[in-house]
Parts: sequence; C-alpha cells; structure tokens
Amino acid sequence: MPTNRVILYCCNEWNYFLLHRLPPVQAIIEKGWHATVCAGDEKPRGYLSDFDLVELNIERHRFTPLADALAALKIVRLARSINAEVVHAITIKPILYTMVGFGLKSLFLRSSKVPRVILTFPGLGRVFEDTDIVSQVRRKLIVGTMRFFARHLDCHATFENESDRDYFISLGIFRPEQTRVTFGAGIKAKLFKPATEKRNGPLHFLFASRLIHSKGVEDFIEAARQRRHQGSDAKFTIAGLLDPNNPDAFPAYKLEESQAEGLVNLAGAVPGDAMPDLLRSVDVVCLPTRLREGFPRVLIEAAASGVALLASRQPSVEQIIENGVNGWMTEPSSPNELARKMSEMEDDPDRTRQMGEASLTLARSSPISEEDVNAVFLQLYLS
Repeated sequence: MPTNRVILYCCNEWNYFLLHRLPPVQAIIEKGWHATVCAGDEKPRGYLSDFDLVELNIERHRFTPLADALAALKIVRLARSINAEVVHAITIKPILYTMVGFGLKSLFLRSSKVPRVILTFPGLGRVFEDTDIVSQVRRKLIVGTMRFFARHLDCHATFENESDRDYFISLGIFRPEQTRVTFGAGIKAKLFKPATEKRNGPLHFLFASRLIHSKGVEDFIEAARQRRHQGSDAKFTIAGLLDPNNPDAFPAYKLEESQAEGLVNLAGAVPGDAMPDLLRSVDVVCLPTRLREGFPRVLIEAAASGVALLASRQPSVEQIIENGVNGWMTEPSSPNELARKMSEMEDDPDRTRQMGEASLTLARSSPISEEDVNAVFLQLYLS
C-alpha cells in the first residue's frame, strides 16, 4: 500500500549512483515510498526508472563557493517542494551541501520541518588524503563545518570500514551511536558464484576498476611488464571505465601502448551483468590502489566468486584479505613488491587457487549482500 512518504537522494554523479547505489532506492520504493534522485551531471538519456531524476550542478574536483552555495540551496528547495522527510546524501560534496543547507535551515527557521539526514561516506576522498598546504586548510574548514552542523541535524552517517568511522568520531563530527558500518553498497550475492570447473594452467590476473592513476593501474601494468621480462606466461587483463574529465585520469593511449607491447589485455568497460562471468574466468583480482578506499566492491565480488585477492594495504582491504590465507596485501605505490607477489602466486598456482576457496568461505560468512546492506539503510530511513 502507498505510504505517501518521500525520500530525496543526492549524489555527485549519475554513473556512480546507478552502478552502486540503486538497491536501497529500489528497496524503499517497494515499501511504498516515493523517491527522487538528484546528481551532479547530465541525466542519463533514455534511462527509465520508477523514481524522479533531477540534475544538480556539481564541480566534482574543486570547490567553487557560489556554485556550491547554489547547489546546497537547490537541495533544500527540492526537498521542500517534494515534502521529503528523509534526505540521503552520498559522497563528500552532496554531504557538505546537505549538512550546510539543512543545518542553516534548522538554525534560522526553527519552526520549519527539517528532514532526517543520512550521510554515506564511500571513502574519505581526496580532500582527506591530499597532504599539501591548501588541502590541509580546506580539510580543517570542512571538518569544522561538519562538526558544527552535525549538532543541529537529526543525522546518521554510514561508512564502509571501521577505520573511517573511528576517524570521524575522533574528529568530534559524529557520536558513535550516530554511525553504522556496511560492507560497501552490497553485491548481488546470488550472481557471484565460483566456477563449476577447476581451473588449470597459467594464472590469470585481473585489474578491474576506474582507470585513474590513484587506483594503481600503472602499478599493475609495471608489475605485468616485470613479470613478462622474467618469462611469465600468466595473463594480465585490465577492465574498467575511462574517466577523461577526472584530473587523475589514466591516459587511454598508455593503455593501448601496454596492450600493443603484449603486457596486458584490455577488456574495456565491463557491464555489471557481465562481471560474474569475467570473475569466474580469472584466478586473482588485483587492486593496487593508492586511495583510502571505502570498501572496494570488486574485492567483495571476487571473494564471492572464489577468487584469490591481491591488493594494497588499506583499512578496508584488511577487512576482506587475510594475508597468506585468501590473498596478499602489498604496500601502495610499490609495483616491484606487487610483481614479487605475483611471481610467488605463479610459482604455486595450486596454493593460489586454494586461496580463492578461502575467499569464498570468508565471503559467505560476511554480510556482503545487497539485502544485508539494504536492511541497514531501511532501518535508518524508518526509525
């Protein structure tokens, strides 16, 4: 039965939202809610949905005071126009817009109805990672802003690993009872299953992620180059979406050169429904990321597919890799160490494939499904 209750989602870009954040929307719509989603780029053409789509002007990679203020105002006005009782902001800029916009409304219009606010941090983002002076000043301003407005809102925050949650609590932004941790956005666990036939022959390493420098794609290529020079007959595949508007974008021509050199195979941007088959065809998923990841979705999907893992040491990665059991962790920005671990895994392919079985055991004992994650968000929406 319809409830006439309304929720507004705000995100930095449509591609990310549609790839990773649809399940909670669909779950709340099934409860009879009406949903509106605003995101910071042009709406996808021809996309059919059972929720409303609204464009939001967001400059993803830099702060522009006037445009940012207008975006915050638009979110507040949009929420008022649709009578939203919950606003769920995802990624750092929409989170800031939502906290400032509704925090000011709460302060100056105390009699006005202010929605319940849910804030989802899929990772800390570059603003919390860059170490130059400008970034440090910006970070202090953001932390101070969040700390102030969190006190004036009915808000809860979700994180994708314990370390990020503890960091924000230590900054005094949120109280422990205002926070929850989920295994990323969850995965379609029924689709990700191990291969039915045992794999043999040379190992197959897969890098699958956004094609930006900080995800470690060039470290993967360099490690593959070293292994080729050492006589490896393993297969190295890169799958992912180019992000040419990102200042951290990895150049397409370098990918093509690495393929022409015989180092890697390029699979391009793999649709979500094709990922289960791709993962079942490989032995090791490799993510040498330099980012402080929230929770790398591809590692969860790989574990559920019975694949061994090889990734850089990060707080979130430590939740899914037990070193020497279901994979290995290496230091970020260390292609030499990455190549050594690849060599070690190739030297004992039977053990490497047994690591994949250990990944599967770990995945099956963890709350990684969309249903598990949806339950957390539904509880926050409905409480």
